[in-house]
Amino acid sequence: MESALQNEKRENFEALEKVNLELAEKSREVSRVEYELQNWKSNAESLKACFDENQETWKQMETSLIEQAKLEQTVKNEKENLLCIVKEQEKILEGLQQEIVSLEARIAAMKEAFKQEKDSILLIAEEKDSFIENLQKDITFLKQESMKREAEAAVLEAGC
Repeated sequence: MESALQNEKRENFEALEKVNLELAEKSREVSRVEYELQNWKSNAESLKACFDENQETWKQMETSLIEQAKLEQTVKNEKENLLCIVKEQEKILEGLQQEIVSLEARIAAMKEAFKQEKDSILLIAEEKDSFIENLQKDITFLKQESMKREAEAAVLEAGC
């Protein structure tokens, strides 16, 4: 019976040893799993930090793109406004150029009319000068005739 007890004790001891080994193995497994869990948590926290950073960068980029789009729209609107102003200025300039051409034509016509009037006045002046000269010649001739008649009349009076 003692040997049976010793056998049983040994079997129990071996079973206890086996259970202790299994327990140690399970403890190592739990430690390994806890270590892996800690790594996973650490990786998850790093990934979350990267995600948050990327999210912030994305928001900043989105804001920047929205601002850029607004700026581009403003520039486009300003360009369209300037093009309208340029077109209006071109129309005004075209109208002024037409007015200049019209005024130049009027000036040329007025110059021609003034030239003709000047020529006409010069011709009239020349005719008047010629007429005055002829009148002066006639007056001189008449004075000479008058003096000649007075002299003849004086000679006739003195002779009578």
